[in-house]
Amino acid sequence: MGWVRFTLSMLVLYSHLGWMFLGINPGVVAVVIFYLLAGYVVEQLLHAGRNTSTPLATFYRDRLWRVMPAYLTALALAAGLWLSSTIESPFVATTPSGWALLGNISIIPLNYYMYSGIDSFTLIPPAWSLGAEVQFYLLAPLLFRLPHTLLLGIFGISICLFITAQTGWLHTDHFGYRLLPGILFVFIAGILTARMITSPESAVQKNTRRLFLALWSSCVAYFVFLIINEIHRPHDREVALGLIIAIGVILVRSKQGNPGKREPTWSRRLGNYAYGIFLFHFPALWMIETIVPDTNLFVLVPLLTLVLAAITYHLLEQPLWRLFRPDMRSHIKATPRTYTHEIAMLSARR
Repeated sequence: MGWVRFTLSMLVLYSHLGWMFLGINPGVVAVVIFYLLAGYVVEQLLHAGRNTSTPLATFYRDRLWRVMPAYLTALALAAGLWLSSTIESPFVATTPSGWALLGNISIIPLNYYMYSGIDSFTLIPPAWSLGAEVQFYLLAPLLFRLPHTLLLGIFGISICLFITAQTGWLHTDHFGYRLLPGILFVFIAGILTARMITSPESAVQKNTRRLFLALWSSCVAYFVFLIINEIHRPHDREVALGLIIAIGVILVRSKQGNPGKREPTWSRRLGNYAYGIFLFHFPALWMIETIVPDTNLFVLVPLLTLVLAAITYHLLEQPLWRLFRPDMRSHIKATPRTYTHEIAMLSARR
């Protein structure tokens, strides 16, 4: 799965360099899949840490040390570039207020840019999706404790908001892609996936498979409808395609069960750099545009981004995790192989 996270991050990178595939923005497709992966990882982590003396603090501490070190490093680099050069970008087009600076540091307000205008000064432009994800992290322990039927009820309410956005009654892009109420069902789908895969042959698995099959079929029908009628509002086709891919993989995977195979080393290493690629590609782009303008961005930006991601992972993240994430690491090692294998594969991203 590491190579999957790496590929998704590269799709986000190339989408911000202007690459489209048959009129589809591949970065949006990747973000939707990342939402589902986040839900999957969180369910596994909460399950693994439920027997700790302070499960809530353990979970939040783990997420803090997973998200913030690399983010603040990328933010500092972007801020340094902004202070030392004239970056020509709509994302740093205004003089920031104190609230804008605080919003950049805290991440959470970034996906509410349509109301705050913070997108005119966002040092890590893709971090709006991280803002939605952090909001999900704050809700996740509550969702984890809910009865299964109530969780499905929230899943259904979020889908209703999403459908309302797709009809245009709510803003399609805002409520169908960026704001948590309309995309919460994608995160919950990740939670349900974890429960389905780790509860083979149970009623939960069978009912969840039926739910996912219905959702997948609906997304396929909706995507075909959009294509036939030549409808393409931001970002209806991309979100539908992301759901088709993610849920399709889930349906196939749940039939196969959990083989328990160890992920190849090369794949794990690629996955270790995925989060850094997500964070550093805009600072890398601005650095290259400043130092060597009129060059091949499609080659140099990915290379520099990968170097920055690798340096941050090996010199910053790994040493900090050894110090500040021991509780979750020890509990993961103590859990059954079903959970151990899945967490090891996915938790490197967030």
